[in-house]
Amino acid sequence: MAAERLVVIGGDAAGMSAASQARRLRSPDELEITAFERGHFTSYSACGIPYWVGGEVDGPDALIARSPEAHRERSIDLRMRTEVTEIDVAGRRVR
Repeated sequence: MAAERLVVIGGDAAGMSAASQARRLRSPDELEITAFERGHFTSYSACGIPYWVGGEVDGPDALIARSPEAHRERSIDLRMRTEVTEIDVAGRRVR
């Protein structure tokens, strides 16, 4: 039986938390996870941005909880700098 698919749109803390939770519940053989992030960062703490602006955090890298490589090591296909512009639920595709 082919693995089910899960698509996550948005690689911020919430999106990657959802992908990570799905991975904890289902193995790569059971569930294929693909996440799309249009920006340069993933798993970042948006609520930490005021600390960065206020000079209490050195830079944006300090707000990142996990790198794209860390997600890929957990069998989450993370595609950075890839914007989803359309969701075709009936056709089971994203563009």
